Amino acid sequence: MHGDGMDQNQIILLAFYVGVSAGAIVLSIRKWGRFYISAIIVGSPFLAFSLYLWHSPLDIPLFVFGLIASSLLYDKWFYLAFTGIMALFFINLSGLGFTRSWDGFDFAISISIIISFFFNERLRQINRNNENAKGGSRKNEIVRDVVQMAGGIVMLFIFFQFGKDTAEILITFIALVLFALGNYLGVNRKSALARAIWFFERGGTELGIGAIWFATGVLLAFALVHSFSMLAEIFFVLIIGDSLATIAGSSIKSPKLPYNRRKSIAGFTAIFLSSSLFGFVIMGYPGIAMGLIGAFAESVSQYPFDDNLVIPVLMILGSYLV
Repeated sequence: MHGDGMDQNQIILLAFYVGVSAGAIVLSIRKWGRFYISAIIVGSPFLAFSLYLWHSPLDIPLFVFGLIASSLLYDKWFYLAFTGIMALFFINLSGLGFTRSWDGFDFAISISIIISFFFNERLRQINRNNENAKGGSRKNEIVRDVVQMAGGIVMLFIFFQFGKDTAEILITFIALVLFALGNYLGVNRKSALARAIWFFERGGTELGIGAIWFATGVLLAFALVHSFSMLAEIFFVLIIGDSLATIAGSSIKSPKLPYNRRKSIAGFTAIFLSSSLFGFVIMGYPGIAMGLIGAFAESVSQYPFDDNLVIPVLMILGSYLV
């Protein structure tokens, strides 16, 4: 019986490899062949790390589908690759004989998105436009941050209500749905929902780039941090601290930081005090150190490194040192 199960798993895995290969061929035909090869080469060490740590064979096709979906962002062909991602999500959820690992799943999908934004010229330009548009409208930035805090509070509620394991599955699913929704609204800009969402977006950029970076940072933190209190602190800095830094920095006149003239002392103080206080409440003095790391990460971030990526990366590293 065990042997029959293994045979079935091998057939399923082979089918996904065939699907990935077909997707790779389509991708190469559609002018992104060089990007795809470069991304696979750069991503290979990360995939080896993922397989070594979590032993999940699903991470390989997931990584490739993530590359393809990211490359086809804001294109109707996006859904072909996204369908593969969702199929892998439900296979992982059902545990069809594979090593079930949500940490490996989140690591693979987040790494594929990060590599895509660094190696795909179109995505690099979108990211550059998003960075240049930051701060263009003080009112717009504050509204965006209020909306981010509202959505983030819901995420924190899920995290505290259900715990790390269940929350990781729920938030991963929500992130993937929003990924697809962002693509739909980007393609169908004339729809009523798209026009309403565009009200909150920065001018001169594509819809939801900041949200994609935010979701990527959250999933990466889920994959690499296992302490509940550390994760809560990272999420607080991303959701509340970062937003308070923007609001304070744009509302209070103060000197600019010497190492980043786009950031101010008021913004740094706001994120440091709020994040350190929260960190101290949930984990004591190490929380103050993590708050400082988070504030520093937000203050040094600039193109091509979005603060929604820099904050979790530096705080993940900090969680192993504090």
